[in-house]
Amino acid sequence: MTLGGKLVVVDIDFAVPTDVGAIAPISKISVGIAPADDESIASLGPAAAEVLTANINEQDGESFVKNLRNLAIWDSCSDPPNEGLNCFATLKAVEDALELIHAQERKNATEDQVIAKGWGKPERNIRNLIGLSVIYFKDGTDDFSGLVGVETRRRHYVHPPLQSNYLQPEEPFISDDMGMFPLPGPTSEFLTEFPNWLEQNMNEEMNLMPPPICSFILELSQPIVVSVEAAQRICAVVGLGGWSDVLSIVPKEEWALEDTTLEELLVSPLKSLS
Repeated sequence: MTLGGKLVVVDIDFAVPTDVGAIAPISKISVGIAPADDESIASLGPAAAEVLTANINEQDGESFVKNLRNLAIWDSCSDPPNEGLNCFATLKAVEDALELIHAQERKNATEDQVIAKGWGKPERNIRNLIGLSVIYFKDGTDDFSGLVGVETRRRHYVHPPLQSNYLQPEEPFISDDMGMFPLPGPTSEFLTEFPNWLEQNMNEEMNLMPPPICSFILELSQPIVVSVEAAQRICAVVGLGGWSDVLSIVPKEEWALEDTTLEELLVSPLKSLS
């Protein structure tokens, strides 16, 4: 059986069943990700196939379905014609940037310190899940992580298009001893230099372009309950200006329900974020 998309092809081979009427077992899984001439992207395919094979061998049907669904989402969000968006290249660019930052932090701190107070530790294909995860907390033997992905559900969120590179390749970190430049984003006590981000400005020319077709999401390995104060900080980070700003924009009947979550409020189509 072959499943094909814009950039991804998944081949699933079945063995001949030994018993009449039995379901044919899966004998081999192959994954190809374009472009084939880009080794950093093409190599993601065989690695993804290993995870899917492990899902089958361990009879982890839930992870198998989730991995196939994520591959389909990342593929459908891509727009490859005329060198358009390749979500797999974008996620690989995020991984490359986080690995550079992690290596820089590790020069001044232990791995546990970086995970607890720094940018976290990027890992690929952990917990039987395909893709980039960021370990951000440890509790004894348990690791808490978030799986980085893309989805189309935030079309109303105003943000630059996703990129294939996020740190300047020639000079990924810069010093600003004279305070001549604004801080390039949140940092940590373990970085002696600032990440030299490659960013697209939200200017008038960009407003004339088609809006981005997708944005990043971070799926936590297990749910987290936060206080109202923490929710206010989250809103401030994403530019909402505060929790009350969300509640004043979203009609009360949409957030007074008992099962309404912070996630639903933050992505309400009635709120234009900037």
